[in-house]
Amino acid sequence: MGYLLLFIAALASSVKGFAGKRSSLYVQRMPEIMLTNALRMLLCLLISSAIAVLTESRGLKAERSTMLCALFYGAMLASNVAVWIMCARESGYLLISVFSMMGMLVSLLCSSLFLNDSIRMIQLPGIVLLIGASVVMCRHRRGLDTKLTRRSLMLLIANTLAGGLCDFAQKLFADMNAGDSTTVYSFYCYMFAAAFLLCGYMSICRGNGRFQPSVIHSVFPFTCMMAVTQFINTYARTLAGGLLPAAQFYPVYKGLETILGVLMAAFMLREKPDARALIGVSMAFAALLLIRLV
Repeated sequence: MGYLLLFIAALASSVKGFAGKRSSLYVQRMPEIMLTNALRMLLCLLISSAIAVLTESRGLKAERSTMLCALFYGAMLASNVAVWIMCARESGYLLISVFSMMGMLVSLLCSSLFLNDSIRMIQLPGIVLLIGASVVMCRHRRGLDTKLTRRSLMLLIANTLAGGLCDFAQKLFADMNAGDSTTVYSFYCYMFAAAFLLCGYMSICRGNGRFQPSVIHSVFPFTCMMAVTQFINTYARTLAGGLLPAAQFYPVYKGLETILGVLMAAFMLREKPDARALIGVSMAFAALLLIRLV
């Protein structure tokens, strides 16, 4: 059941990536990035609250540990979604996908330190291979109009860190056994993420304040698509985190996400992988298999 949930989460992530890449064509400035992502989180909040009303006898009451975990996840999610859009404007989807896999290293390290899910020495060759895959993918150029600048690289690294910490937060909640449901946890995750994004929007608007309302109209269909798939992704991953150990949860999810992401990029975004991209993706997938099987 855990692997089926990870497949559903990875499929939702690929659809979300497609919608995010399309919306990046319209969203150009930081106020727009902050506000459109805040809208996405608010839509996720509506979905989770509606499900909670129908299924939760306790309503939206939550334990303190759940709230703290949701606060941490919300902060990382707000950072991740904002930086991801910026990455999508400057980098190809395949490059973002492989760099995102590096977030697994952050997740594994945090799980080793705080959840006693240690990394075995025999898994280290797979981790080194994963790092090598990202280096190869940095040279991927086909389908990109811009070069990998220092700014692009820093954005990719920031996206990787935020994504890895998001995954760890979900695993942390699943292992806490706080007694709260995934629906309640998701509600507070989206509430905190929306609050952080709205605060960021208001802070930025004080300085260079202009936002074009037409942007909301242009990206709204993609925002709705991203909201639904964001909820499915978060919900399925959190459930899977309670069924699988960290050494299986992170690599399998990232492997499935990469395979589906490559297919989506090739057929829906027309971002055809060149030789370097194929080598990088193959190395990354081999690394994930090595980490999973040893």
